[in-house]
Amino acid sequence: MLKYYLDSSAAINLVNKGLSNYKHFKNTYVSKLLVDEWTKNLEKHYPRQRNQFLYLRKNGINIDWRFCETLLFLKPFGFSEEYSIKGPKMCYDSIMKFENYDDYIKDGKPDDIVHHIVMEAIDNMRENIHRNYFEGILFDLKYLKDNYNAKKPYLTKKYLLENYLITGINILKNIGKVNSKIEKDILMKRGKKAYHQLNEVLDYYINVTIELLKDNNKNLERNDASDLFYLLYLDRGNGDTFVTDDVGIRNLCNMIEKDSAISLDEYLSS
Repeated sequence: MLKYYLDSSAAINLVNKGLSNYKHFKNTYVSKLLVDEWTKNLEKHYPRQRNQFLYLRKNGINIDWRFCETLLFLKPFGFSEEYSIKGPKMCYDSIMKFENYDDYIKDGKPDDIVHHIVMEAIDNMRENIHRNYFEGILFDLKYLKDNYNAKKPYLTKKYLLENYLITGINILKNIGKVNSKIEKDILMKRGKKAYHQLNEVLDYYINVTIELLKDNNKNLERNDASDLFYLLYLDRGNGDTFVTDDVGIRNLCNMIEKDSAISLDEYLSS
């Protein structure tokens, strides 16, 4: 079944239009990345951001709660970080429950002490996590772009794939899942094999990344990092369509695969 995946630009414009009961809503989804973005500066814009989430829930627009790290770095190895997903979901549920920020902070934490601490940590670290996360991604992209040589391509699918697999193995090493060079070598072989099985999803992301970094007339900005990571949730293997009002990323996507990305107006008229 054809599905539509909205990034933040399209989702915000959809909320502002105030449409309801649209025929494609049941086959439309957003990502955890959007939830992370919409909870930024929550203490300043709580009513507006809460209304955005209420709109999604009211209209049955689903949220893909998987972590970016899982989709890019860990999925080829059959591992995930979904054990830590309960914290963001608890924050989301509390925002749905409380009409103002003060009540959310005062009464929005669960009675269970462990979950209470998890939510409190998320509230305290939200801004730094969001800022540092994408600054780290942007730093990596700039490094790749600066080292790209058109005459003798430095940046290839093979290089990017191996870079992602090495990052995934390092994550697994840090959490005690990899303890020897033999295990690392086995996982690298497993990851390369799994990549080819997941080809339509990750290949699309890698191709768009390469096109972005090949553009010598464009200076990379922080939003480029988040634009790329939004694509990790797009299931091109299922034929899902990316809906974005960011003209730059939409054009890049359609360079890689024609009609794979559309604007919100095109989505609403389909």
